[in-house]
Amino acid sequence: IGSRFVSSVLSVSRYFSFFLFIFISNLHSYTLFLTNSISLFLGLLVLPVLQLSIFLFFIYFFYFVSIL
Repeated sequence: IGSRFVSSVLSVSRYFSFFLFIFISNLHSYTLFLTNSISLFLGLLVLPVLQLSIFLFFIYFFYFVSIL
């Protein structure tokens, strides 16, 4: 049951990260209507922070699942 749950969570997280990437890329294209410096600053600042927070969240989530 546990391995099946982990595989389903992995597939859901894969789809979620794919849709989140599409959403972030659309947001990033909207920021291009601003000045180039602001859009570059947002792109360089927001994307790594989002990726790092999602990565840390999944590490914490799988650690919590492994405890259960």
